[in-house]
Amino acid sequence: MLLRKANRCCLRLWKDESGVALAVTVIMFLSLFMIASAVYAVGEVVRQRVEIQNAADAAAYSGAITQADTISRIAALNRAMAWTYAQHVRMEMDAIEDRWLEIVVQKWFPDYAKVRAKAATSECAVGPFTGWDDWYCGSGYFQREHVLINKRIWVSIYKIVAERAAAAGAGKSWYALLPQIQYQHWIIKKMNTCEDELVARMPERIFETVRDVVKKNVKDTENDEMAGGADFMFNLKQEQSAEENFEFLRNTLEEETLFLNYADLKEPPEEFGQGAYEGQWFVRKPEGQEGIQRRYVQRFNMLVAEWNWWGRRWKLIPGDPPACVPADFIQGRTEVKGQDGWNDIFYITEKCLPRKIKRRFFAKGGAIVVGVTRRVNNPWFYTYGSPSEEGIFKPYSLDNENRFMWCGAAAIAGHNLNGPSPSNGEFDPTYWPPDKEKYNLKYSDWDAVLLPLHRAWAKGENRQWSGETGGEILNALKGGWMPVYGGGGALGAQGAPEIMQSGGTVNYGACEKLIVH
Repeated sequence: MLLRKANRCCLRLWKDESGVALAVTVIMFLSLFMIASAVYAVGEVVRQRVEIQNAADAAAYSGAITQADTISRIAALNRAMAWTYAQHVRMEMDAIEDRWLEIVVQKWFPDYAKVRAKAATSECAVGPFTGWDDWYCGSGYFQREHVLINKRIWVSIYKIVAERAAAAGAGKSWYALLPQIQYQHWIIKKMNTCEDELVARMPERIFETVRDVVKKNVKDTENDEMAGGADFMFNLKQEQSAEENFEFLRNTLEEETLFLNYADLKEPPEEFGQGAYEGQWFVRKPEGQEGIQRRYVQRFNMLVAEWNWWGRRWKLIPGDPPACVPADFIQGRTEVKGQDGWNDIFYITEKCLPRKIKRRFFAKGGAIVVGVTRRVNNPWFYTYGSPSEEGIFKPYSLDNENRFMWCGAAAIAGHNLNGPSPSNGEFDPTYWPPDKEKYNLKYSDWDAVLLPLHRAWAKGENRQWSGETGGEILNALKGGWMPVYGGGGALGAQGAPEIMQSGGTVNYGACEKLIVH
């Protein structure tokens, strides 16, 4: 009986056409809803991918701005240090010469007084001289108030006194220069310390900049919040090594000339004048050391003053007629050298430690590579092909085992090859051409330049690159991810597309100059 009733009910429902429209409407609405949701899902994933790409671009570029700012400061310090060094050398040379001549005067007048006193006790006189005139403090009777300078020329002691007085009036006496020289020692030390700190802190400052910029450019969506967060992370690859990317100028004529070029000064001998030539008295010592430095070196015929001194007393002997005969005399020789006034403060310049950039910087050494990743918390993520298949989401999730998508960007500080002239926005991210090497860290005109990933770690010189680095960089971004904010899971091992694997070549064709990702 129950079976008959069930059969009649099914037959009635089969023949009854009421409610068909509702069923069709529900089916159509569900289909349209799924299509619209899928379109929205695709758009949302694309938007999220653009968001993290923008974050990576902004972070890499901002990190390069921090890098450019640091290098610009070092270049400005180099120029200031070169100016200070040139003044330092000239002041120390003036101080050394004045101190030397002061000792000459201090020693000459006591000798002069001795021989005058001896002659003044004479009781009589003979010949062309009176007894009280029988002396000299110089080379003889006819140059008896002179000093032999540098084995070459006799100079009146009174001219030396007058020249020292004129120098003192111009503020060039050694005791007037001493506090200025001490200040320059301190200034150069501070500039050396500042360059050390700038180079040492650059990696940390870049890291802080990258982290903060990424954080300000990504945020959770409602789906992320419901799923516990997008788990935003970033990855920074940099090798800002002070030892490998920068080197000190060395104490050679070539490097000292380059250093003075930073301040648009002449070559060392011409800039500093007498005494600055090798083989004279204010030279580079030791040759070839790290840093630019000069010091006093005593040479046989440089900064040497000498004179003879002689005085005789005459005695009157009674007789008819009385006789005037020599009684006794004193004599000697005095020599004064520049080294006699040695003082560590102004006989040795403070060591200058200006830096220049190595070629390695314009490759992997200086490039800043940033990766940004997020978890895709979208319920439609697997609708049209899972990440393990060639689905529509495949371009956005490079890993085959998890639901993270990620991207990368690279940048570096570029320099203005035009020197002090306007760059018109062109900043070169490669090493200097041969005719521009003298500008190496001379000018402080640096700015950030975005780089294609396939060029970021390649060797760049004179606007040319050698090598492909796209696959190497993407594979390097596999590990080392650091959280920005948000939870929701851990990032698995990332795998790059096959074409980007190490050894793979990325060919951008005619778009080479336009590709930066």
